[in-house]
Amino acid sequence: MFTEPLSGKRKINVRKRSAAIDWAYKIKELPEIDYPAATKVVFVCYNLNTHKPMSLYEAFEPAVARSIIERLKIHYTPGSILLRLNSAF
Repeated sequence: MFTEPLSGKRKINVRKRSAAIDWAYKIKELPEIDYPAATKVVFVCYNLNTHKPMSLYEAFEPAVARSIIERLKIHYTPGSILLRLNSAF
C-alpha cells in the first residue's frame, strides 16, 4: 500500500506473493505513472530485504533500473512506525 497522507491518497495493490521483483514493478510506477513530472520522488518504506534498489536490477535491464533509482529518494523506517501512520489516516 502506498499512502500520501497530506493529500489523502492511497494506492493499494494485492498480489499472491511479496517478492523483490513484485516490489520493483510497483516502485517503477511511482516515477513513471504516479509522478511523471517529478524530478525526484521521495518515499518512506519498510526496511525489508525485498525493499532494496537491487530489486530493480533483478526485474529490469540495468539502464532501466538505474533511471528509476536516480528519480527515487528512499527513506527506510521500522515497520511499526508506518503501521501507526497508516492507521491514523
